[in-house]
Amino acid sequence: MICEFYPEFLFRMKKLLLTATLMAVGLLMSPSAAEANEVRIWTDEQGRQVEAQFLRLDDNTVYLRTRDGRRHGFDLSRLSEADQQIARTLPPMEETPADQRSHVESAAWVDRILQDAWQKGEVQPNPRATDEQFLRRIYLDVTGTIPTYQQTISFLRSTDTNKRAKLIDELLDSPGYNSHMFNYFADMLRLRDRLSDNIPAAAQATNYIQWVKENIENERPYNEMVYDMLTATGKVWSNGAAGYLLRDSGMQLDNLAMTISIFLGTDIACAQCHDHPFDEWTQMEFYQMAAFFGATGTQMAGGDFKNGDPRQRLERELVALAQAQGRSDFEPDNNLGGLADLINANRYTIYDLDENRMRLPHDYAYDDANPRDPVSPRLMVFPEVDMRTHKAYQIDIDEFDNPRLAFARWATSTDNPRFALTIANRMWKRAFGLAVIEPVHDIKTPDDAAIPELAKFLEQEMIRVNFNLKEFMRMVYNTDAYQRAATNVLPDPEQPYYFTGPLLRRMTAEQTWDSFMTLVLGDADRYTLNRSDEYARIMDMDLDSTDINSALGKLAAFRSMNERQRQRMGGDLAMSGGDMMMSDSPIGFNDDAPEAAGDAKIVVSRGMQLMRASELPQPAPANHFLRQFGQSDRQLVDNSFTSGSIPQVMMLLNGNATDLVTDRDGLIYRHMNQQRDAGERVEVVFYSILNRQSTLQEKDIARRELQSNGDDGYANIIWSLINTREFLFIQ
Repeated sequence: MICEFYPEFLFRMKKLLLTATLMAVGLLMSPSAAEANEVRIWTDEQGRQVEAQFLRLDDNTVYLRTRDGRRHGFDLSRLSEADQQIARTLPPMEETPADQRSHVESAAWVDRILQDAWQKGEVQPNPRATDEQFLRRIYLDVTGTIPTYQQTISFLRSTDTNKRAKLIDELLDSPGYNSHMFNYFADMLRLRDRLSDNIPAAAQATNYIQWVKENIENERPYNEMVYDMLTATGKVWSNGAAGYLLRDSGMQLDNLAMTISIFLGTDIACAQCHDHPFDEWTQMEFYQMAAFFGATGTQMAGGDFKNGDPRQRLERELVALAQAQGRSDFEPDNNLGGLADLINANRYTIYDLDENRMRLPHDYAYDDANPRDPVSPRLMVFPEVDMRTHKAYQIDIDEFDNPRLAFARWATSTDNPRFALTIANRMWKRAFGLAVIEPVHDIKTPDDAAIPELAKFLEQEMIRVNFNLKEFMRMVYNTDAYQRAATNVLPDPEQPYYFTGPLLRRMTAEQTWDSFMTLVLGDADRYTLNRSDEYARIMDMDLDSTDINSALGKLAAFRSMNERQRQRMGGDLAMSGGDMMMSDSPIGFNDDAPEAAGDAKIVVSRGMQLMRASELPQPAPANHFLRQFGQSDRQLVDNSFTSGSIPQVMMLLNGNATDLVTDRDGLIYRHMNQQRDAGERVEVVFYSILNRQSTLQEKDIARRELQSNGDDGYANIIWSLINTREFLFIQ
């Protein structure tokens, strides 16, 4: 109904009645194009009104745009007779050029595409989500955690008619956005504290991880991030982007398969060993793509250094130093053992080779070449692409000093037929729980989408925002479709899903853990451990010139580094809870918080460091809450899971995380203690955990629980709500 589109506008009845009267007597001339662009009052057949701008009339469907930028399409017959006549005479409004659209206009365009799909698919959209549902969903989707008690109260009590859009903007600009987006990148890029099992333990990915975080925080365009990762040179602690290729040092073919899957949404892994049985990719095409990285090295051998093998040289210097000190009991191998990891870690660097060393495998079995033949770089061609005319392929590989630079230029081009589409498809899935084209890592053709027009529009939107993922998500979150109630039935995989609302989803492991941290800490973003700069200073060694004294100094600093980090630990629950105070903001930031982000003492309780998932080891240890709830081991791309298990049930029933929330020194109790009666304290519990008011039935159950168990009943209520499906799922 029209009144649902914009019910809060005041009615201007005098102007409406005058317009209708003039239309009836034929005194009002046909509106001009300028008049068509004006916002006016429209009335339906039942007298309900909305203030909106006319867009166009298309096959008896009239499209209006309300002041919030949303487009609404409905049957012309629903308008009053006078407004039907106006709609028939108004010229269509010229649309804003794509590169000049605002995120609100783009969101409305998405809704228009979906409305057309709903009509063609004969499906009804879900009802609009309540403020409680929207609040919890947008916090979890943008910041990766439920809102705090104060944030919940502030938003739900706000009478601002535009509070949803304002909250979206504020959350996107909050530290929580950076943390939650990092978790997504960590799963996609397989980020680990240790670069890989093939590299010495000392070669940690600290600077790579921090590089990803800083790029997210600084809103670095995604295409530039990817280009940097594909073209990086040097060591990871001097160039964080080098971590991407070093992550798979010694596994060049595997890295290529994952690169194509992650960034271009195409699965060519089968072609590594043989022609793809279910697709058109051949083994030759795979190796031609791999040849773009055939002139790139990732590990330097002893003979690559101008002063010879650095380990042998430093061992000789260490022996000479011991002899100069008169130490007869000196054992070179034992003493050098501490330096071995630091020396070997510095061997891992990305550098250009003098020749392209890519060769076909020894068991190559096809007629177009022989085993071990050299392979020249050649770009893969997608099914719908004519390589002769497609702009992305108009590139001279020989003009580049290293062929991987040509690959990176092609892969991240706005004209690449898969790059923008793949990341737009991934980002849409983050918001709706289902991609426009599934699976995200194997897009056959954009026409495979349930709504091909939507897939193509999202691709163009990603290009319009210059690959700024935050701006893209701002558009998605402002759509009417996203702000509808969740679909709580799994879509039929044999039938298209028309995105009548987001899918009901269980929280990810990181969202679950971070929500516990919010219940315990309040503002969990205050607790960070960034040690990349210190690590880089300690680790970086010029193996051609470093002498033994310098090397021993770095070893001593390396051994003491962890001790300095331990000094940040030791806060307790009584120190936690720098909760954001209520303000006029829908979020409620407190400008006089006691400590800035990164300065707060790290709370340690029950053997756990209480920080957001993005600040903990990557990945967490195997027995940690995060891993039990589905955090990836970071061996495969997108390897996290949200399915249930018995260990998860046991952790929620009687695990340490649940004990933290029910602890009487905890944040929920401090909020409860500010209330006078039991009923108000129960409401604090509901607003804190489920971010909504309790129902009459729940109030009665809580009352009886408190009568039976006294103050211990509060812990039982908290425990019960933590163990509900409502807590674990995103509505």
